[in-house]
Amino acid sequence: MGNTLSQSFPPKSQFTVEQIPDLTGQVIIVTGGNAGVGRETCKALLNKNAKVY
Repeated sequence: MGNTLSQSFPPKSQFTVEQIPDLTGQVIIVTGGNAGVGRETCKALLNKNAKVY
């Protein structure tokens, strides 16, 4: 008890998709990649030339 909202919810991430480096030759496994956050993660990684499973 006694937590404020700022303690319950961490600050928004400052990391953006544009900051992902080129991932050519990298193999990445994403679980839950068929919907939601996992799907968006897969799309971002594929755009950076990663091999995604």
